[in-house]
Amino acid sequence: MNFKVGDVVTRLSHNSDCEFVIYKIKDNIAFLKGKCTRLNADAPLIDLKLSEKRNDLNSNLNLKLPNFSNNTLFGKILHLDGDSNFLKKCMELYAQYKVPAIGYYISENNMPFSISDLLIKHKPDVLVITGHDALSKSPFANEYMNSKFFLETIKNARAFQQDKDSMPILVGGCQSNFKSLIEYANFASSPASINIAALDPAIIAIMIATTSVNELVDVLGAVNQTSGKVAGMTGIDTRGVARKLY
Repeated sequence: MNFKVGDVVTRLSHNSDCEFVIYKIKDNIAFLKGKCTRLNADAPLIDLKLSEKRNDLNSNLNLKLPNFSNNTLFGKILHLDGDSNFLKKCMELYAQYKVPAIGYYISENNMPFSISDLLIKHKPDVLVITGHDALSKSPFANEYMNSKFFLETIKNARAFQQDKDSMPILVGGCQSNFKSLIEYANFASSPASINIAALDPAIIAIMIATTSVNELVDVLGAVNQTSGKVAGMTGIDTRGVARKLY
């Protein structure tokens, strides 16, 4: 079968467990990104088949938010995303819950060089750093595709704001290096090295942005609304950033 860039496919060797979009083909190898998950992969063309599922990414979610009054000012989110389509869906979710958000599509390897200027420009209450990632296991070491770029980005962000309650950070993609990321972030993926869904970081960001500055975020209540729950993305005690207007 002749495959082309943009085709939605699954991998036969993985029992077609996940849908991917082909974004590059070279030397009979297809380079893939998750259609609804934040996973990168590659596979021989002979391992692929056109997807019969065609799952769509739905940004219209029914989230259980913390209690707040009508005159609550939600925190402002700055969202950097390595996937333009996922960014669009996250921005739709923020708009659905009336949470102010600014989004930028930036490739993961360029995020470390962009973050400082964006923080100075926007001064966010919550920072989201996400995109695609993957863990490649070898006999010698575990290698992560984009975790090193995520880590460098949040290190630069912490140079701007060290206090984790003054600017909570959510970071990671599928199978990201949780142990290294959580040192600088409030929430990170992926404790169990599993896939996370496209909207998972945005869900937790909304929970932080709508929780009162006088209260701690319900961590389990937030992560249990994501696809992988605590195995996919979790975090530390974090104060909310919403403020009541009197």
